[in-house]
Amino acid sequence: MRLLNNPHDNASPKQRSVLNKQGLQKIKSKTMNTLKFKTNINCSGCVAAVTPVLNEVAGKDNWNVDTQNPSKVLTVNTDLPEANITRAIANAGYKIESLVSVG
Repeated sequence: MRLLNNPHDNASPKQRSVLNKQGLQKIKSKTMNTLKFKTNINCSGCVAAVTPVLNEVAGKDNWNVDTQNPSKVLTVNTDLPEANITRAIANAGYKIESLVSVG
């Protein structure tokens, strides 16, 4: 006896791929958090230095550093634990302190 109608049951391989991607995007969008940190990333050279690190950890276009803000605020949209970001920035040689976490 089948209780649930699974959209994958009658889907072509291409349709299954689309359904899988949609499912992953829905799951990911539910778990994304906006994390904010006070840093000492204060110039374009510093931003350039952390870019490869943040792109690797958080993904390209998922982070931003406001070097005009006195606290040099790093904002990261991620589903990773806060500790992953702080560890990566600290390992890159910069100070980082959690400010706010918005879910």
